[in-house]
Amino acid sequence: MTEYTITLDYDYVAREFVERDRIFLMRRFKLPFEVWESSPGSYHLRCPQPVSHDVAFSVLEASFCSSDYKVLCRKRDGFPVRTSEKTIISPQGTLVKPAPVKL
Repeated sequence: MTEYTITLDYDYVAREFVERDRIFLMRRFKLPFEVWESSPGSYHLRCPQPVSHDVAFSVLEASFCSSDYKVLCRKRDGFPVRTSEKTIISPQGTLVKPAPVKL
């Protein structure tokens, strides 16, 4: 069975918006999510736990991530692989450090 690492894209939104979606998704799907800053005002939610196709796409549809990103994932029937440096923000919002995205 193929497993997916979920990355959701949020462009030009307040960090608080992404944090609310993170909490919603964590409660609904019982999965861990991390907030990553991709550029000023743009973020990714990343789930480091691999999940099935059905779960990954249920998370995608339930999220409030970019509608363009949802269309891209549906067309590809998968999630883009991130390979560049990002900035991770802890769930408490207190820790900011550079971290590579490794899938």
